[in-house]
Amino acid sequence: MTILSRLLEHLTGALRKGQSATLVTVVMAQGSGPRNPGAHMLVLLDGSIAGTVGGGELEWQAIEEAKSSQEAVWRKEFVLGPDLGQCCGGRMTLQFERCTPEQLPAWQAMLQNPEAFYWSVFDPDQSVVLRRSPSQAMLDSLKEELSLFHTIDTHSYLERFAEKRLPLFLFGAGHVGKALSMALASLPIKVTWLDSRVEVFPSVVPRSITTRTFSKASAELESLPQKSVVLVMTHDHSLDLDICSSALECEACSFVGLIGSGTKKARFIKRLTDVGISNDRLKRFHCPIGIEGITSKEPAAIAASVAAQLLQLREVLFGNSAIKTV
Repeated sequence: MTILSRLLEHLTGALRKGQSATLVTVVMAQGSGPRNPGAHMLVLLDGSIAGTVGGGELEWQAIEEAKSSQEAVWRKEFVLGPDLGQCCGGRMTLQFERCTPEQLPAWQAMLQNPEAFYWSVFDPDQSVVLRRSPSQAMLDSLKEELSLFHTIDTHSYLERFAEKRLPLFLFGAGHVGKALSMALASLPIKVTWLDSRVEVFPSVVPRSITTRTFSKASAELESLPQKSVVLVMTHDHSLDLDICSSALECEACSFVGLIGSGTKKARFIKRLTDVGISNDRLKRFHCPIGIEGITSKEPAAIAASVAAQLLQLREVLFGNSAIKTV
């Protein structure tokens, strides 16, 4: 479950208790600012928040605005330099939307299908945001891969409440696998976590992660989603080789990463070549994994490095899925 999906969980939880809450959305941003259009923050009755519109003075004033106003839906522009004393220097328009218990069914439907797009229209005269499903013609007219938030005009936009997730198949539930699963739990990465030993998985696993045992690696890799990533860190080098070989044979797999050293990389490239993996396919093979400049071998440090690399890879494969203005 992504951060945005969790925000919807907070919202529906409050509405179920009969409490109202205010959804704050960045709808416009000019110049330099702390968040882009599509960023959300939820302000609950007790003043607690979920999500963020950028922190600092901007966020503090947004929270106060949400708590003090009695309007149903309204917008307010913030000039970050003169108004707030922030060094960013840009302008941001925030939309404030009061959500009431009567709206619970609609928000529950969004929570059940967070990847669906909504054509959202802000009507200042009626003080309402009207959300409806966009026509296929509207989606096709954009002629680009849709992301989280697309401005249509001043008062309307396309939005969804779940980011496009990178499909990741993580083989190995050892120390690094456990640390990596925790590091990825809130990121826009769809993790399928596999090991041949059922007893090695922790008793508590983040809800966003699917665990599965396997007996034959090639069977797990037969029907991967397009642009899938396979990371290999099992307890058995011969099993690692089998997984890497099967993954590299899969056309849908865009990246095969193996934990290890430069020496291990050289040995695996030779072994993969010996079993018939072509040089062209070997271009998708990466070892060691993680970003450059982090040399620590602590599991948590490796996990942080690999998580950063996966976010970089997601940008390459899907583009900047946070925002596009059309």
